Amino acid sequence: MDGDYGTGTVEAVKWLQINRLNLDGSADGAYGPQTRGKMRWPHYYDRGALNSCSNPSTL
Repeated sequence: MDGDYGTGTVEAVKWLQINRLNLDGSADGAYGPQTRGKMRWPHYYDRGALNSCSNPSTL
């Protein structure tokens, strides 16, 4: 990870938009409102405690 939103990241986000989020018509590789709104934010366990990730669009 280099912190750069380069071509590899854009292609990965496009793949996610098309193959997992059903955003075929608007697959642009940008992590914008549509992508953020469709992403699932799972629960996870940290040292036995149940936590959940927050969807930034709901904060």
